[in-house]
Amino acid sequence: MGAELGAVFRRRFFFTSQEQAQDWQLAGIIRPRQPVFEVMEGSTTFLPSDRLSARQRTGLHGEPLFLWVGRLDRNKDPLTVLAGFELALPALPKARLAMIYHTDELLPAVQARLAANPSLGAAVTLVGRVPHDQIEPYFHSADYFVLGSHSEGSGYALVEAMACGVPR
Repeated sequence: MGAELGAVFRRRFFFTSQEQAQDWQLAGIIRPRQPVFEVMEGSTTFLPSDRLSARQRTGLHGEPLFLWVGRLDRNKDPLTVLAGFELALPALPKARLAMIYHTDELLPAVQARLAANPSLGAAVTLVGRVPHDQIEPYFHSADYFVLGSHSEGSGYALVEAMACGVPR
């Protein structure tokens, strides 16, 4: 059984993204019919916790509270996330969206979008950068995690949200 299992794994390749396999495929190391699987390269130590105490700690609120964590860039697509949240607001007037971001290339566009619609602006909190060792309570505060990425190599924020029990 061990040799058979080894043979199965020798015919498959694991990378964190399909793009990372391209040089190997071009070099002929990975043949065209050999499958390449995208596999995340890490995990998290985050655990579920009490939502009420987390909200007291972070100052976030909402019924429900949505959380978005990422870079303010085109791939993470915060503008589409805002557009979707704006569409949901009439049905969820007490909903709030908190946005934690580590880079801010699209910050002027995000701020302009919020300024263009006062009800959207009032429902969105731009938290900004949060050091990783302080971010866990933000996940605990959320009812839902929002991911707007066009592609993900890892998806750590999603893994951390799931580890914290979002959604519950």
